[in-house]
Parts: sequence; C-alpha cells; structure tokens
Amino acid sequence: MTLALLGVAGQGAEAQRAPLARPQPPAASSVRKRPPLDFTPGHPRLDIPLSDRLAAPVAIDSLGRARYVTDDGVLSLADVDGAVRWSLLLGPPRGAPTVGTDGTCYVTSADQHLYAVDAGGRLLWRQPLGGMPRGGATMLDGDLAVAVDVGALRTYALENGAPRRTLGLGAPPASAPVAIRPGRLAVPTVDGQVVSLEGTAGLRVRIDDGAAIGGLAVDHRGDLYAGSAGGWLARVGPEGRVVWKIATGGPVRRSPAIDAAGTLYVVVGEGAVIAVEPDRGRVRWRKKLGATVVGGPLVADDDTVFFSVQGEPSPALLGGAPSGHTVAGGIVGLTPAGRRSIWIELPSAPTPGLTLANHQLWLGTRDLTLRRLTVSATGLARSPWPKSRAGLANRGAVLVRSVAGTE
Repeated sequence: MTLALLGVAGQGAEAQRAPLARPQPPAASSVRKRPPLDFTPGHPRLDIPLSDRLAAPVAIDSLGRARYVTDDGVLSLADVDGAVRWSLLLGPPRGAPTVGTDGTCYVTSADQHLYAVDAGGRLLWRQPLGGMPRGGATMLDGDLAVAVDVGALRTYALENGAPRRTLGLGAPPASAPVAIRPGRLAVPTVDGQVVSLEGTAGLRVRIDDGAAIGGLAVDHRGDLYAGSAGGWLARVGPEGRVVWKIATGGPVRRSPAIDAAGTLYVVVGEGAVIAVEPDRGRVRWRKKLGATVVGGPLVADDDTVFFSVQGEPSPALLGGAPSGHTVAGGIVGLTPAGRRSIWIELPSAPTPGLTLANHQLWLGTRDLTLRRLTVSATGLARSPWPKSRAGLANRGAVLVRSVAGTE
C-alpha cells in the first residue's frame, strides 16, 4: 500500500511541483554583526611613507599629533600611533607648518598663499600674500605674520585670514619673523640687517655688510641672536644695541638653539658646531662633525644637543674606526661639553628639521619616509629657544613654558 501510493505520487512530478520558496532571512536580532574596519595599526607605526620629501620640521599639537607638509604640497596629520588620519593637497610649502592652540594649522606656500586647515583636515580659508613667503607663519597677538620677498612683513587675522597690516622692511627678508614679546617682531634680511618691529615703528641693526642673516633665536631676556652668511654671530639687546659680535670662522645660515643654561649651539658652515657663552660671546668649544649637518640643532630636556647629518661622522667623533660600509646619514647627540653621546645610523639621508616629543625624535629621510626614533629624552629643553621656530608647534615665538610637550 505504501509503495503504490508512492508510485502514484511520483507520476507527473515535474508538472505538479510547487515553486521553490525563497529562504527567509533570520530575525535581525539573531544576525551576527561584522566588526567595524579598524585602520589603526596594531602597534605604533614608526615609519610613515610620504608622497614626497619632507619639506620642514613637523609641528606637534597639544594632543601629540603631528602635522607635516611635503615638497609636493601635501599636508597630513599623523596621530600618536603613527596612523595618518587625513591628507590635503595645498601648494608647495615655504617653511614649517604652524599649529594654533585650537589645532588649526597654517601653511605658507610657493603659490604665494597662506592656508588655514582645521584639526579635521578641512580648508578654512586661503589668503593671497602678494609675494613669495620666506619661512613659515609666526603667531603673535591673535594674528599671523608672514615675511614676503617684496621686502614686507604682512599680518593676517587668525580666524578668517583678513589682512591686517603691511610693514616695509627695506630689504627682502632672509627667513621667517620671530615673535619676541606681545606686539614685537624681528625679521632678518638678505642685506645683513635685523629689523625689529613694534606697532608701526621699526628699528634696524646691521650685523654684516651685504651677507644674508640666518634664522634668529631669542633668549629669556628678549635678546636676539643673529648669525650671518659672512661668518658673524651677534647678540642684539631689546633696544637695538649690539651687545657683542664674534667671528665664527664660517657662514651661519640656520637658527641657533639655546639650552636651559643659556648656552648657544650654532652650526657653522656645513659640518662644524660651536657652543657659545651668551654673556660675553666666548666660544666654549668647536667640534667638526666630519659629516654635513642637515638643518639646525635641537636641545633636549636631558641636555643632549641633536644634529641630523648626511654621511658618516669622523671616526674621532664616533670613537672608533669607520663603519666599513657606506653610511647615508644619521643622528648625532652631543653633551653640553661637546662629547658625543649618541649616534643613530639611518637607512637614508635626512632632510632638514628635527622635532622631539614624548621620547620620539621626528625627522624625514630622502627615501620618502617620516621616521620616529625612540630616545631617552622626553622632549624639548626648558629653554626659550630649544630649536628652529622655537617650540613643538613651530609658532616662531619665544617658548615661555614647556609642559607635557606643549608650548
């Protein structure tokens, strides 16, 4: 009986088969959700690939995040773990980026514009400069000051880039302005002068005859230190008086750095360093590194004076025989007495500019990489001018405090 029923049921099965029902999805509550994509690296990323060479020192904000701009005009933000959060194409830079207290970044460009980009990577405004900028923007009293090659200093409002003032320098600037105190700026020129500006009044001090002045440094008294391509270094008081002036034995093109005790560290020529006592201008020691110094010095809070170099330093500096292989470059650390304390070999030659925060020494290398090297020093020295552009944010202003890696 059972077999017969089965036989009957099998007749015309193709004609009688009901259409297949679509499977119903399970209830939403029973669906296992996929975990969100995580772009954060599993461990801190110490080497960050770049689209072009790093143009200048990185700027680090109060949260430890780095802003950096490459020669092709790409501004990026790297988080504390080394992950790149955003990139924005601007114009080829003409100086280090500057970061404000709210995280807004300001970049001067070879397209003769000043850009403002917020902490999320959004372009806030763009302002024409009317000339080629010399160095980055300097923050002062709620404004930004930019020196341009037409022989002028121009200021702009932080919030919207509105032009404020234009002040004549009498000569093209040689580097970025520095802020000495509220209302007072100083600018080096290509004809050997330092122009000090307060309000609409200007004061000119000649350091050299016709040779360009390098980047300026400022101490806790507000005194300026200016080196020249003609081989002079001078200390200039707030009233414009030259306190002392010494021959360095070679051109000075970069900003000196000042340690917590007031000693100046100055790069002379391509491969020599001098330490200068600030009160009388006496040279305490001179050290030939045997390699080309790239960028200016940086003084750390453990008193180490860092330099990035192209090539291998002399065996006398390293305390041994040559390495026996081709050395592209590295990082040299000197003690305040001029003795070598650190040597870190790099896989590629460095580009100008060092920054130090949270035990990480930031620098670019020519293989299109932004690198973070772990060092024992925590951050910058408690000094008014521990590096070019003063502090971590590259504001070009005297560093009045150094707490948790902030200006």
